[in-house]
Formats: sequence, C-alpha cells, structure tokens
Amino acid sequence: MKFPSTRIVILGTITVLLAAIAIALGLQQRASPKPVDITTMVQQVESGQVERIVESASGRSAVIDYVDQATADRGLRVPAGSSIAEIFNQAKIPVSEWPAIDVEGTSAAGRFSNVLPVIFVMAVLLGAFYVIRRSQGGFGRSSSRRGAFDPVRPGERTVLMSDVAGAEEVKEEIGDIIDFLRDPEKFYRVGARIPRGALLVGPPGTGKTLLARAVAGEANASFFSVSGSEFVELYVGVGASRVRELFKRARECAPAIIFIDEIDSIGRKRGRAEHSSEYDQTLNQILVEMDGFDQRSTVVVLAATNRVDILDSALLRPGRFDRRVHVDLPDRAQRGAILRVHARGKPVGANVDLDELAARTTGMSGADLANVMNEAAILTARRNDETISMTSLMEAVDRTMAGAARKGNRFSQREREIIAYHEAGHALVAHFLPNADPVRKVSIVSRGQAGGYTMIVPDEDRGLWTRHQLADRLAALLGGYAAEEIIYGDVTTGSSNDLERVTSITISMVSRYGMGQTFGLLSAGDEGTSHPGFSQRTAFAAETEARDLVQTAHELAQRILVEHRADLDRLAERLLEIETVEGSELIEMFGPAVTALPSEKRAASPLYALAPRAVQPVQRSRRTRRLDRLATLPAAIVAGARIHLHQRQTTD
Repeated sequence: MKFPSTRIVILGTITVLLAAIAIALGLQQRASPKPVDITTMVQQVESGQVERIVESASGRSAVIDYVDQATADRGLRVPAGSSIAEIFNQAKIPVSEWPAIDVEGTSAAGRFSNVLPVIFVMAVLLGAFYVIRRSQGGFGRSSSRRGAFDPVRPGERTVLMSDVAGAEEVKEEIGDIIDFLRDPEKFYRVGARIPRGALLVGPPGTGKTLLARAVAGEANASFFSVSGSEFVELYVGVGASRVRELFKRARECAPAIIFIDEIDSIGRKRGRAEHSSEYDQTLNQILVEMDGFDQRSTVVVLAATNRVDILDSALLRPGRFDRRVHVDLPDRAQRGAILRVHARGKPVGANVDLDELAARTTGMSGADLANVMNEAAILTARRNDETISMTSLMEAVDRTMAGAARKGNRFSQREREIIAYHEAGHALVAHFLPNADPVRKVSIVSRGQAGGYTMIVPDEDRGLWTRHQLADRLAALLGGYAAEEIIYGDVTTGSSNDLERVTSITISMVSRYGMGQTFGLLSAGDEGTSHPGFSQRTAFAAETEARDLVQTAHELAQRILVEHRADLDRLAERLLEIETVEGSELIEMFGPAVTALPSEKRAASPLYALAPRAVQPVQRSRRTRRLDRLATLPAAIVAGARIHLHQRQTTD
C-alpha cells in the first residue's frame, strides 16, 4: 500500500484538528436562548407556564423550559450570591407551585455531554498520530518501508558475471567475495577473514549496480538494494532505525549482499556545518552495524559512489570497507565486448561492425552503449526494417552524443554556409596536423543546440597526452574560428563551446601539467590560476602564457587553412550538398591523414616541419619598458582580485 507524502499528511492533520476544535467548541457552547428578566420569570411561574428550570453548575445562569412545547426556551441570569430557590422564596411562591429545578450535569446524559468534546478531540489526535506514523514508515518499521527492504531471493531475476562485459579486472578483484559466500569454510580453515565491505568507485553508468547484482547471482545469495537517500528523513533517528532494520533483515536472509547505491549522500565527512544530526546519526549507525558483524557472518556490504573524496575516513578504514574497487570507463576492446552483450537477442544485420562502432564511442560508459543499442533498435522498428543496420547504429551514436537531428529550417542558407565552413575548418586542421586525432565524421546536421559537429576520435584509447598532442588539439578546436575569419572576415557565436574547451585545456597545460615555460613546474591542481598560494604576479604569468598558447594554436590553424584554401572550399561545398562526410570520404578527397608515427607510411605534410620562429631580442628604451609594465597593470589587478575573492570564499 502506498501512503501519501509527509507534507500532505501534515496539512491534512492540521485541517482535521482545526475542524475538531471547532466542532468541540460548538458542542460545548450550546446556542444561547433569548434572555428573560426575573420579574417575567416569576409571573410565568405563578401562572403555571414553566415546566422546568435547568440551573447551570456555576449557579449564575439558568434555562427555562415551558409547558407549551411551541414556546422557545428562555435564558435567565441569576444575580451573584442568589439562587432560583431564594428568588422563589422572596416572591412568596408556595413550594407546591415551584417547577422542577435541575442542575446541569447532574444526570448521566449531562455528564456524558460534558465529556464528549474532550473524547472527540482525543480521538482525532490519536488518529492523526497513527496516520503520521504510517506515512513516515513507522519510524523505519512500517509495512511500506519493509517492502523497500525485501531482498531479491536467489533464483529471482538472476544476473551472472557472463552478463557483465568489459570489467575483467574488477571481476577478478571481487571474485573472493563470491568464493567466500559460496564456501566460507574454505577461508575459515586457513584463518582468513573475508572483507566485510567493498566500495565500488567509478563514473556514472560504468556498471557498479550490475556488478553487485552479478556477485549476488554468482554466490546464490539474497540481494538487498537500497539508495543512500532512503535512510534520510525529516525526523532525527529515522535513518538510524532503518539501517538497523536493513542489517537485521540481511542477517536473517544470510548469505546476503547489501548494496548501498550513492553512499556519498549519507557517508560524507561528519562535523560539517551544513549537515544535520540526522546525517551523522545515520552514518554512525552504519559504522556500528558494519563493526558489529560476527566474524563468521556471511553478510557482505557493497557500496557505490563517484565521490570517494568526500566520504568519512571512518567509513573507509579496514574492517568496514576493506577494498576499494575502481570501475573505470571501458576501453575500445571492452566497449566491443559490451556492445556484443547488448546485441544478444537483437536481429543485428550482417554488415554491422561492432569493432568500428566501439572505435567511434570513445569515452562512453556501459550505460551509454546500452542506450546506443536500444536507440538503434527503436530506429529500426520506426523504419519497419527487419534487422538493425550499421546506418541505424551510427545514427544512434549521433543521437546519444549530440541529440536527435532537427529537420526544421532552423538556419538560413547563409548560416548553413557559415556552419559548413566552420566544420570544414575543424576537419582540415585536424587532418593535416601530425599529432591530432583522426576525423571520423563531419556533419552540418543540426543536433540539440549545435548547428553541426566534427567527430575527432583517436584510433586507440589514450590515457596520457603529450604537449604536442594537446597543442594540435588546440589548433583543431580553433580551426572553425579561423575558417570564419578567413572566409568572411568576421566571426560568429558558433565558436563559444570551442573557446571554452580551449581555455580549459590551456589553463590545465600551464597550471597543472607543467607544460609552460614561464610558469615552470608549479601545479595549482583543480583551482587553476586562482590558487591561494600563488602571488598576483605568478597568476598573471600563468594567464599570459595560456594566452600565448592559444594565440600560437590560432596562428597555426590560420596558416593551415590559408595554404589549403581550395580544400576548404571543396569540403564546405560537399557538406552543403550531402550534409555529412565520413572519415573515409575525407581521406579520398585529401589523401591519408598526416601521422607523427614514422612506422606508418602516410603522405608527408608540408606543415609538419613547421618550426618555431626564432625571436630576436629587441632593444627597448626605459620609457618603453615602463609603459609596457603600466599596460599589464590592470590585468595584474584583476588577477589579484580573483585570488582575494577565492581566499574569502574559502575562509567563509
């Protein structure tokens, strides 16, 4: 049964309570009858019109009931220090003519009517408290919350290691957990203690959850899957209670795997100002439960995160998460294996080359590759084809990387020409530079926010970048900007993303990788030139050198495009004609791409031998040098202000 959210329950409870109070007040305060004076009341009694007088418990008021039922009851205010009997005695009315005099609340019905509003309010309060407990999961133990902790039993929705491709090293690292859950006595005999927990660290979509399910499937163990956010609620202590219940259920179902996804939501370092005590209590309970495992317990905790740097140190120490398993993005061979797994059961055409598809999907995770195969199947069904073709797979890759193609007339004919020259500039600069990656595809088909794109993907996955490779990468990124300058003598906003990437690469080259000359071998880490330990002069030197790198790459891109101006026009016209040019057609048009590897026999490029021009020292006067220093002063002041602001933000 699904209960409403906490906010709805609280608002409903407040509404019911207000209604109950209003009803109770209405029951308690009966409608006041019209008043009558004492003289009139005495005359009515003497004439025999009054049947009964009901006096209040305080004796300050009374209600008169008449013999004639058609006559409405009247109210009487009794003077202080007097009573109905004294009024009758003073009026010299014989006792035999007195009407019946009752006191309110003396009868059983009267007493019950006085208590009824209190009983009603108490019943409403108890009902509201019960609803809140049920909606909050019984503070960790209601039937709705128990449903979230029901395990996947052995044999139900089983996932095996054969269903996980491209993670052979990870499989080997967590294989001990599978062997332990299968045959724990083998480890006990030699005095070994299996890790109580393993932390799976990696980018999103790399298959951490799938690996945890495969471990449970191979070990024939119960599988509990929860998210870190499920333990956090509004009330302090709720998360700790749920942690206790989860581990209790796991011990009852042993052997069992407890998988906590996104553990960084509750496992962050304690004592931070923005954290509440609820987070700390939940984390403390997890630490206690993992420490409280019996040495012969067959319950193992697996957790996944992509922010291991923010986890509490007590959570990462041996005895809790003994192993840290890194699940990285797949390389080319692993991507091919993952694509073959997701191609099972799908009618893949004979012309499909999954290895070529793996080469074009550099940087994609396992989830991205699964989405590519699914998108290709959807496109095949939309086109009423019988098998999944290579064309559908390539289209699926483009949709995953850049979005669906926009077939409307988003750009005018002149804008399409500018986009064609822009993308042609990227492609030609990358094609004629020896250390640039090969061009796989050039397209002016609008996808997402982009008017076109150039797919530049290396032949092999690269873990390290050289300075020459990054320099050629900068020139290729600036090829579109340079093409607009050469053809139109002006630039457009289409280079905004290129310039952002160029800025990021150059700042990293100078301030992180030690590839600069002036900045030297210093490293500012992820903070770039705003590192608080650097002076204003050092920060300004880094920014100046980064600007020089960009300028050098820009000039190189311009020189290539000026020399190959005819090729630039040919490629732009071809793009305007067919919109998409594959890498193989690019080689047919301009010859094989230039390579920096001497072992490969490709055509030499006259631009490969470009040597840096010797800079002759210029003798400048003292006045000129002083003016140069004054010209650089504003930039130094801006850099100093950035560092000062960063220091204040860090201190706050």
